[in-house]
Amino acid sequence: MNKQKNKNQQNQAEKKEQTTQTESNLTRWHIILGDMLEKLLSPVNITVETDFSVMSKPPRGDILLIRRDTPQWTRHQLELLPDGIRDTKADYILVEFKCTESVNKKAITQAVAYDFFYRNVQDSLDDSRIQTFILSSITPQKKIRERAGYTQQIMPGVFKSINFMVEPVQLISINDLSDSAHNQYIKCFASKKKEKEKAFEELIETGNIETNAELFFIFSGLWNIFNKKHKGAEIMEKRGYTPEDVMNIGKEMHAFFMASLKVDDVIKRFSPEDILSKFEPEKRLSGLKPEERLSGLKPEERLSGLSIKEIESFLEKKKKNEN
Repeated sequence: MNKQKNKNQQNQAEKKEQTTQTESNLTRWHIILGDMLEKLLSPVNITVETDFSVMSKPPRGDILLIRRDTPQWTRHQLELLPDGIRDTKADYILVEFKCTESVNKKAITQAVAYDFFYRNVQDSLDDSRIQTFILSSITPQKKIRERAGYTQQIMPGVFKSINFMVEPVQLISINDLSDSAHNQYIKCFASKKKEKEKAFEELIETGNIETNAELFFIFSGLWNIFNKKHKGAEIMEKRGYTPEDVMNIGKEMHAFFMASLKVDDVIKRFSPEDILSKFEPEKRLSGLKPEERLSGLKPEERLSGLSIKEIESFLEKKKKNEN
């Protein structure tokens, strides 16, 4: 009785998780993920392509191609790549991204087909240079995962199949990846609200996305889309979001934030040194009296830069004024 009750509860939890994201299926999420990864990874010599051909002729796959442009992964590259992808030695990586639907037989078969056809097209590449992944926002159902042979867990959230037909394709469950810093970029696409929020908070707290304006706008846009905190959400959902939508929503939210920002907020966020470093020396001292500008300086520092004649002239005038 208890076993049946637990099984029913598990099935209900799985169904609930699969419906956590209600965005329109018209949104081509692999394009948005690819746009984010392109801006994130291109500075460290990793090429990202979307909608590339897996055969010499159509069809084209709803997948990403991540191509390493260096002989081996570099430290800077590894800091941006999630578990599974960062652990492969392959330099041509195919990613089948499932965002709003769970992994099923069709998705697995499709990923295996993409892998097979791409290897045939790239006949000049050794098999070890190509690796295919299914990247799933929603936690794959255990029964589906086990039927496909994904029982070998390499690390949290990363599975390898023992089925020789499926073996070329590894499975990554975004919800189940560790909280390591290199997983946070991908975990922004997690279906579980708790995991998604932790990822966004981590990226904001560390300031990892603030140095790149485009990335900042993308993550800001994604956050507002996932939380439906932007204008025209209903219309955009019906027609499907584009990378341009994500960027524009991020820019709008940033402009709104900057307009509401107060001086005290800036002072709390940055140190005096950080703020003053953005101004020319003349502007830093603007409005101060001469004695205030020299306050805190040693006598030799105050006289630094003056010639002996200038100093003597000043002393003579001072003596006359005192007499």
